[in-house]
Amino acid sequence: MWYCGARGSVAERVYALCLATSTAGVAFFKQPQSPVLRFGGGTGTRSIVTPALLRTPEGLVCRENGKLRLWFSSCDFISDARYTLHETSSSDGITWDKPSDVQMENAYAPTVMREDSIYRLWYTDVRRDPWCFRYAESRDGRRWDVVLVVDQKWEHQRLFYPIVIKADGRYLMWYGSYSNPEGEELRTSLGFAVSEDGY
Repeated sequence: MWYCGARGSVAERVYALCLATSTAGVAFFKQPQSPVLRFGGGTGTRSIVTPALLRTPEGLVCRENGKLRLWFSSCDFISDARYTLHETSSSDGITWDKPSDVQMENAYAPTVMREDSIYRLWYTDVRRDPWCFRYAESRDGRRWDVVLVVDQKWEHQRLFYPIVIKADGRYLMWYGSYSNPEGEELRTSLGFAVSEDGY
């Protein structure tokens, strides 16, 4: 399991990519090598957040040329709250290549799948409120279309953390939003959406 972790005061946290393993998938143990990747080698203040491994349409992790591919958002929480999308790869999940240059601005919480020869990317666009989801294909570089907007009565302000798989010919997305039942405090809630084409 790869996850984001940080220590120290909230105002000064810099998140890194960490690794924990389990023999049964229930109890996980942080590995001695963890964290396994720090942005810029750990000398700066850019964090690694919302890691997403390349997956098959069914949601299985897949390798390319023997390597794992991982996309993540990066942000400098201390001085610049602008999210950017980056990619890295690894043969063993412990030693990761240097992160790529910025692939996309204002991109948060990616989910990536390879379907035949097409790479499909869903992410949260954090450019302005309300946050929304966008979709891109690698076939033509970058083609952006809003695939979901805040339009349900229970959704407030933002959509985030899209996770997509394909089952029975349809794209299934689980995602987060805030709900505000009867004027109470905002709560993080889980939503579900279905698409015939991923758009």
